[in-house]
Amino acid sequence: MPVFWTMFWLGFIGIPLLVLIASLISGKDSGYQKDTSHIWVYKRSGSKVKDASVRDVWEHNHPGQSWAQHQESQFIGCSIFLGIAFVVFLAWLAAEIFVLPQDRMALRLFWQIGAPILGALSAGAFYGIQTQMANYKSGFLRVLHIVALVVMGVGVVGALVLSFLGRVLPISHNWIWAPAAATGLLLILDASLGGAKKKQASKGGDKIERWVMELMQMTGDWDMDKLDAIMVLATLQLQKGDYDWQARDEDFFKLTESVLLDLVQGKPMSIQNQDIYRARDQVIKTLQAFYFYSVEKFPEYSLHPRIKKVMTKE
Repeated sequence: MPVFWTMFWLGFIGIPLLVLIASLISGKDSGYQKDTSHIWVYKRSGSKVKDASVRDVWEHNHPGQSWAQHQESQFIGCSIFLGIAFVVFLAWLAAEIFVLPQDRMALRLFWQIGAPILGALSAGAFYGIQTQMANYKSGFLRVLHIVALVVMGVGVVGALVLSFLGRVLPISHNWIWAPAAATGLLLILDASLGGAKKKQASKGGDKIERWVMELMQMTGDWDMDKLDAIMVLATLQLQKGDYDWQARDEDFFKLTESVLLDLVQGKPMSIQNQDIYRARDQVIKTLQAFYFYSVEKFPEYSLHPRIKKVMTKE
């Protein structure tokens, strides 16, 4: 396989793997794990309210800063560092293994540095296509899509192994693109035959997901397979006053109201977590229960004018 394509496919495979590693290293998570170093207490009595989460402690120590932005900055910084280090490593590897044109510096740098970067950019576009797999209506076409991905993976890895072993590829390396193109064609075919699956919408779903995580922290039950039951039980316990101090929290109330405002205004929402998406109807019912309970129970909160307007129309 030519030097350019060898470096291209190394970048195609390696840099996305490094992005995944960066996500693990940077600790990109929701921050709802318990932090035993802190607890929240009532100001007057000093009695324990709840254990603090990692996110609670960080936001307490960094007032005015966003946990999500903090996590994103760590992830981006780590990804850039690992990506640059990997490209430098590939440039060194190419100089050690391959015969590069010494009298054509631009071409040499293009092979050493440009090819892996182009491979990484292509991997990003390819990944974007694969995210549409959830829209398949035809199970048969979905299976063909998965088969094409497996064939492509075997082809890329096999071609790289044979290249480093100095063996001649049994077929042209250009055939590797055939299964890659097939994945896109299968998506187009499925959409043309049966219509694309209705999208989950485009924005705002992260607030619903965050609200669900907050509620699951209240209940202490993190079993996503029982999310419907957790929502129902939380509503029953709320009516008994079990969650009064959590529901009264200003940040939690604002988050609840914000999600409900998006819903009554018909704003599109993309719920990436499939467990939450499947239980969305019960999640919304529970969210409404918490909002109206807080408005009725706690004097510092009142019904938002837009929500009141919608209720009046009904």
